[in-house]
This record gives sequence, structure tokens and C-alpha cells, in this order.
Amino acid sequence: MIRTYLKKGYYIVFLSVMLYVMILMFTPDSILWKVYARTNVTYDDRQKKCKSHPNLCSLSEGNLTGKTRQIAIKNVSDQYIYKHTINSNFEIYLRNYIQEHGVSKSCAKRRYLIYSCKRMCGGLGDRQRGIITAFLFALLTNRTFIIDSTHPCELETIMEPNMYNWLHCKNYASNVRRDEKTEFQLIDKFKTTIPSLDFGNWEKIVVDIRLNWLAFSKIRQHDSTKKLKLLEDISDEDVIKIVLDALFKPKDRMTKAIDAFFMNITHTGLVVCAHIRVGKNPSIPTDGVISERHPNITTVFSFLAKFDKPGYIIYIGSDSDEIKNASTFLFKNIITIKNKIVHVDRIGSMRRNVACEGYYTAVLEQQILARCDTLILTASNFGSMAAFQRGRSDNLFVYNKQKNAVESANFHKLYGNGK
Repeated sequence: MIRTYLKKGYYIVFLSVMLYVMILMFTPDSILWKVYARTNVTYDDRQKKCKSHPNLCSLSEGNLTGKTRQIAIKNVSDQYIYKHTINSNFEIYLRNYIQEHGVSKSCAKRRYLIYSCKRMCGGLGDRQRGIITAFLFALLTNRTFIIDSTHPCELETIMEPNMYNWLHCKNYASNVRRDEKTEFQLIDKFKTTIPSLDFGNWEKIVVDIRLNWLAFSKIRQHDSTKKLKLLEDISDEDVIKIVLDALFKPKDRMTKAIDAFFMNITHTGLVVCAHIRVGKNPSIPTDGVISERHPNITTVFSFLAKFDKPGYIIYIGSDSDEIKNASTFLFKNIITIKNKIVHVDRIGSMRRNVACEGYYTAVLEQQILARCDTLILTASNFGSMAAFQRGRSDNLFVYNKQKNAVESANFHKLYGNGK
């Protein structure tokens, strides 16, 4: 009889454990549910979860065609980026361009525009600005666009083509005879002359451009832009996001790192991120000094302090180890990346493998910032590009140095002053 009761006791314990696991799995606020929900979210589930977890609302509703259809999410990193569904003239033209310049066309029958970065061409944000401008030139001239960025290491070792393959025919275009190439070295030059630029004079097979700027107001004034109606019904900010989405996606190593980052922390609450750029400091002593930088760290930290409570996790991205270290002492719910800080354009005598790992870390940090529930920026092209990739205004803030205050920001006014 005693054995019978013991067996019954084991059964009761077993059933109790199973019941507890089932409760965990199907309680909406449980950890197991949240992990499950990231890969099996239905339309109805999303509507219920939107208020409590905005990240689950960040995918375009255009991807959902029925209340029982599941969202195709291959990994956690995909669901944090807001997907635009604008259907502007720009997007229609872009789709046609991608189709025309796809892999089916012979390399020998093309004309090319190459964004080149083989020596100093700016930090990550500057490079992204140059790539976007070069890509717009490629659209306007109907040339196959290629990225040839090797400083300090090949961009394709970190990011890979997404919708448009900017590596296809790269070897062919790079080996075209010099007399069939036109080269433009346009770092900090050329912006004001864009409206009067005659693309008809670009007669060579390859146009090779090195530049580091955006100039939407000037590009909008060009006759080719007006004739194609390329930008007439879309904002500058949306163009930036769409181009970056079309050109790039993280390689597997980075995708796994992003997935691991968010899977490890988002069960604790919403992710509040700040990018604090100070410029020249002991971590990057060769960087330049710019007056717009050097935000009041006390003001930024005071704003972040209201999120240092249960339900939130704070992430600090910065070009300063001092700021990262200070944040870990000040805040309880804090996480940072401790890898070596590298300015990708100011590597000096740094070993190539160290510089390349620093390049990888910079891109990873920007990709993380682009996926945060709340994003706070200081003056930086790096941070702005993260916000453009994030693609939305909700819980977006910028530090205003003149007012010494952190203020709400509008995604569609981020580019604003044309820098």
C-alpha cells in the first residue's frame, strides 16, 4: 500500500510539473511565451501584444494577408526593423532598376558606377552617406552600381547584398582599362554643382566615385531627377532607409550576434538605447574635434535614469570607453559592448585584423541601435544612420546642445538641415 501511495505521489508531482510548464508556455507575459512569440506571431497575437511590446508591431501590416497567417521571421533581428510600404515613384523605379541590373545581363554589356573606398573616406556614417548618394547617381544615369570598399577591410566580410547585388560584376568593372574609367575624388567637395551637372559627359564605361556626403536638396534640383519624378513623393529620410534596406543585410556572424543580444535581454523588458558621440578622446585619440559633439553627459544620463527600473534594459553605445564604464557604475539595468573602439578611418598603425574587428563592432553596434524600442541620439552621422534604419519616430529622442536637453524627435525631420 505504501508503494502504491508513493507511485501516486510521483504521478501527482509529474502532473503538477507538466501543468506548471503548460502555464508558463501559454501565459502571455511569461518568458517562454515571449521566446515562442518571436517566431510564431499571428495577426491576432500581434494586436494584443502591440501595446505591451512595440517591437512586435514593427513589421509592416502589408506582410499579413489573414488573421491566421504567421509572420515569416527567420531570426530575431529581422522583426525589429520597421518595414515601409510606401509604393512611391522611387520604390517603383528602384524595383525596375534592380530587375534590369540583375545577374542575367552580361557584365560586358553594362556601364558602371562604383562607390570606392580604398583609403580615407570617413567614418561609418559618412561612408553610408556616400554610398547612398552614389547609388542615387547610379539610378539617375542607369548604371550598374558596385561597392568597392576595402579600407580597412572588405565591406562584404561584414555586410552582404540584400535586394540588390552590388558585388555582381565587381571584378569585371574593377579591371576595365584605365582609359575607360572616369574617377571623381569628391570627399567634402562638389555638392553645390550637382543641379548643373551634365551626366551626358559621363561617357566612359566606369565612373568611379569616392565621396562622403548627402545632398538631397541639390539632387532634387537636377533635371534628371525632375524628369523621372524620382523623389517627388517621398521624403529624404524614407529614401535613406529604403536604399540601406535594399543594399545591405548583416552576414551570418553578425545576425547571430544580434539575435543572441536581443534574445538574452528582451525578456527583462523594453530596450532603451543611447548613442553618445564625443569625438576625440582617449579611446580614439586621432579623431577630430567638432564643436557640435561633446554633449553634456550629465543631461543624457539624467534622461536615461528614468528607465533604470524593472521593465527596461539600458544599452549604451559610444566612441568613449570612459562613458561606457561610467554608465555601468551609474545604472543597474545596463549593458554595453566591451570590444575595442575603432574609428574605421583613423586606424594609424593598427594591425589590420584589429582594425577589421573594430569595423565589425561599429557596424554591429549600429545594427543594435536600429532595433531598440527607445533610441536617444547625440550629434553623429553614425547615430543618425541607425535612426534612419530604425525607420520610425516613436520613442526617438535627440540631445539638443543649445538647450542642453533631450527632446522628442520626428523621424521625417532627422535629415532636415541637409548635412
